[in-house]
Amino acid sequence: MKNKKLTIKTAKVGVNLPLSDKSIKAKFVAPVKDYNKSDLNNCSAVLHVNYSKNNFLFMADAETQAEKDMLAMKQIGKVDVLKVGHHGAKESTTAEFLKIAKPTYSFKSVGPKNQYKHPTIETLNRLKAIKSAVYRTDQKGNIVVTSDGTKMSIKTERK
Repeated sequence: MKNKKLTIKTAKVGVNLPLSDKSIKAKFVAPVKDYNKSDLNNCSAVLHVNYSKNNFLFMADAETQAEKDMLAMKQIGKVDVLKVGHHGAKESTTAEFLKIAKPTYSFKSVGPKNQYKHPTIETLNRLKAIKSAVYRTDQKGNIVVTSDGTKMSIKTERK
């Protein structure tokens, strides 16, 4: 960074990523405030990407408090694709959050037989209740979403 004389910007609500393709907009919608440093999950950098008619939300490890704060600041709207928070832990992807985000597709990055037993049945049931199509890396392998700004396609790749 120093050698290239680049500036470091902290990921936080309102920070936009400068992209060469102006039809794609990427901005951080969290963290919206400072959280307790003993649990860094709510400090996660949450990224919203808009490509024409398609909206994507990448939740990192954000949990309930971060979700409430994003909703309170009106940072969340309807999305086509949701990368589920905290690997599908019960403390993330709350019913209140899903009521606003209403993802058509939900993706969970989770290892097979992980010690945390993610994703939890609570999170899976909340996604089922809103009829979001769920894709899991422990079951499908890599998940690749391709968008032209209007239409999307989803492919899975087992290695």
